[in-house]
Amino acid sequence: MAPASSFGDVFLYQGGDYVFFAEDIENGIVYAGRVLDNEMTGNLIRVEKIKNRQGVDLHNSPIFSYVILGTKEFEKRAANCGSSELNSSGKFKDCLNVEDIENMKQEIEVGPAPKALKDLVRLLS
Repeated sequence: MAPASSFGDVFLYQGGDYVFFAEDIENGIVYAGRVLDNEMTGNLIRVEKIKNRQGVDLHNSPIFSYVILGTKEFEKRAANCGSSELNSSGKFKDCLNVEDIENMKQEIEVGPAPKALKDLVRLLS
């Protein structure tokens, strides 16, 4: 990742859009959330509704730790906040709006994201 990366920067990695969260330089880990396409977002929401009706607790499930984005280019697409660790660089292309950034920070703080990511995001705030 580029050293000037900030929480909420969007980059392209292996053909997919990702949101930069934080970088653990000591361990060579970049934390980022995948931005799902519209079809995958719809499937995720559908499965979540079914599981909720069945009484399944999804609170600690990283796949269901997401934020629906409002940033124009990514509007109505889900960005996963559970945990993505990348070890390679990507090409930065955009940045999320302030509301999306705050929602993602909140989801990381209260969701099932790894403790190391929660600690790094707290340092950024």
